[in-house]
Amino acid sequence: MCGRYTVKATPQALAALYRAEPMPDGSAPEFTVLPSYNVAPTNVVPAILERAGEDGEAVRRLHAARWGLLPPWVKSLRGAKPLINARAETAAELPSFKKGIRTRRCIVPASGYIEWTTGDDGKSKLPWYLRPQGGDGEMLHLAGLYGYWRDPEVGDVSAPGAWVLSMTILTTTAEDHLGHIHDRTPMTVPAGSWDDWLDPALSDPAAAVSLLEPATGLVTAYRISPRINQVKANDEHLLEPAS
Repeated sequence: MCGRYTVKATPQALAALYRAEPMPDGSAPEFTVLPSYNVAPTNVVPAILERAGEDGEAVRRLHAARWGLLPPWVKSLRGAKPLINARAETAAELPSFKKGIRTRRCIVPASGYIEWTTGDDGKSKLPWYLRPQGGDGEMLHLAGLYGYWRDPEVGDVSAPGAWVLSMTILTTTAEDHLGHIHDRTPMTVPAGSWDDWLDPALSDPAAAVSLLEPATGLVTAYRISPRINQVKANDEHLLEPAS
């Protein structure tokens, strides 16, 4: 699975990378402060979507999305369990994800992600940072699904906060040399497949998933400080190799 990740690029740089329209200045004050070295579930982070514009043509744009998909039957943000991951193998069969895998796919930019193993004492959690093999300047283009959730506590449908954009990250089995860290790994969208993956006209789940590849074939891993376990900790020293 993917339980924490990092985003070291600014929204402006991400919009340029994905050839996406940037969000207007000041339109997403709820963004987690970027760069972020410890993105956690329910944080609001960048996501790349393609949706129909006023003329009906698809527009690729950078959006602010809450990490943890909110199905339409969720009654309140308070106490809602965030669906941070979805299995690529079964997403098309589950009510929470089947609409997303057909027509609501996105790319979640990440500079790397964190997984944990259990220490020799059988209790402690040892964090590992998995980053692109090319180094800190490279990005992982994580495959995501998104949805819009209507907050019933906001009466006016056009009021700020009436609709919450949320997303989940697709995962698959980790079968290679990094499978000892975790048995699941995020799916990524190769650069040559961005257009097809984001295209809402592609409605065949199997065809969409066939565009993806596991992250573990693209990353290298090393141990980092357990300080990353603190949700509020967020500085570049979190990612330094553990002594």
